[in-house]
Amino acid sequence: MKDMGVSLRTNPVESIYGAFPALLYLNPSLAKDLLVPLLDFQSSPRYKNAYAAPNLGSSYPMILGNTSSNSDTRSLAVESSGNMLIMAYAHAVKSGDGSLLSRYYTTLRSWADFLIENSLRPQNFITADDLSNPDVSNLAPKGILGIYSTAKINEAVKVPNNSYMDLATQLISSWKQLAVTNDHIDAIYGQPISWGLVYNIFPAIWLNTGLIEATYTLTLQAGFYAQQSNSDFGFNPDSSQQDAAYPHWTLMTAATIPDGLPSVRGQLIRSVYRAPEKRQLTWLQLRQRQPVAIKAIKGKDSKLRPFTAAVPPLIPLVNQRPDTFPTVKLPQLSQHSTNPRDTKSLPAGAAAPAIIVTSKHRAAPVLHKYPNRAHTDDPISTVGVSAVPAHPNLLPSSSFRIEQLRVEVEQLRRELDSFRDVAETLSGYS
Repeated sequence: MKDMGVSLRTNPVESIYGAFPALLYLNPSLAKDLLVPLLDFQSSPRYKNAYAAPNLGSSYPMILGNTSSNSDTRSLAVESSGNMLIMAYAHAVKSGDGSLLSRYYTTLRSWADFLIENSLRPQNFITADDLSNPDVSNLAPKGILGIYSTAKINEAVKVPNNSYMDLATQLISSWKQLAVTNDHIDAIYGQPISWGLVYNIFPAIWLNTGLIEATYTLTLQAGFYAQQSNSDFGFNPDSSQQDAAYPHWTLMTAATIPDGLPSVRGQLIRSVYRAPEKRQLTWLQLRQRQPVAIKAIKGKDSKLRPFTAAVPPLIPLVNQRPDTFPTVKLPQLSQHSTNPRDTKSLPAGAAAPAIIVTSKHRAAPVLHKYPNRAHTDDPISTVGVSAVPAHPNLLPSSSFRIEQLRVEVEQLRRELDSFRDVAETLSGYS
C-alpha cells in the first residue's frame, strides 16, 4: 500500500490500521497480504528494533524495508506496535486464519513487551494525528489494547501466560483513573479543558474486549461530543488542533457511540460527508488545515487516502434499519472474551462467540522463511485458528452466493499458503 497523496512510504502502518475494518469486512485476504510483508521483514535479521516499524521504507515502488532507529521512527513506536498487534489478532478473529499468530509469535510478543513499559504514560511519542504531548490519553489505549491482543494471541496458540491479560486489565483501570473526568475524557491527563476524539478505544468495542464499558465511559464521552460545535471542516481531532479534521478517525469515533445515542453518531457521520459536499471535493482529505481547505474550495487540492475506508466500522449499523435491504442470516466469525462486553450495547450484527484453536490448518511441519529466528522453532507453529458460529450476522441476500464463494476461495488460499510455507525458503530481503 502506497501512502498516496502524501509520501513515498510503503505499507504505512497507521494507514493500514485506518483501512483495516474495511479490508476485513470486504476481503480478509487483502488484510493478510498487507500484514505479511511488515511481519516478514521485521522478523528477519535485518530488523533490530524492539518495537514495530511505521512502514517498509520511503522509496515506493522500491521496497527497501525500514531499519531506522532514529527519533522519527521511535516516536511512532507505541502507535505502530499497538496497531500491528491489534491487526494481527483482529485478522485471526475475523478471518478464522491463525497462521500469522503462530508464524510470527515471538516478534509479536516482543512488541507487547515494549508496550508494557511505554503505554500508560507515553512520553516522547506521537499519535497518528500528530499529537506529541506527553500523557496523551488517546495513545495509551492503543498500547493497552495491543497488550490485550497479545493475551488473546497466547490463548489462541495455547501459550499458558496470563500476565498480559492481567496487565491489560490493570493498565486500562489506571487509564480510566487518569483520563476519565466527571463529564468527558481528558485529551491530556490532568488537563480538564483538553478534549479530543478518542478513536483508539474503537478496537475495544470491535473486538468485544470488555475493557471499556458502554454504560459509563462511552456514554459519558458521547454526551460530551454532542455538546461540541463543529464547522464545515468536521470535528477537530483534539482541542489543540482547531484547523484540522480527519475523516477516518471521525468515522472510527462514530463507531464507538453506544446504540442509545444515534443522534450523536449521526452528528459525527454528517460532519464527514458534508465537508466534501460543501467544498466540492472529489475525495476526503487526510487533514483539512485552513491553507489546504482554501485551495480545496476551488477543487485544486483534494487527495484520495487509503484509510478513508475507515467507514466500515459503521457497516453493521446499517443492519439496524430492516427496510434498507432484504437480509439473510449468516454465522458471524468472532472471538472469545473472558470478560465479555454487554451484548445489548453492541451494534446489530456484532457478535461475541468463541475462537477454537485446532491444528487442522497446519497439519504438516512448516519450513519458515527465516529458520534462524527464535519464533520459527516454536512448537506452536502448526496451530491454526477456526471459529464457532454463534450470534447471527445480517448480510444482503444478494451477496449470499458471493459470500459462499469468498469462503471457498479463502480455504483454497490457506491450503496454498501451507504448501508455500513448506516449499519456499528465502535468505532474506535484498
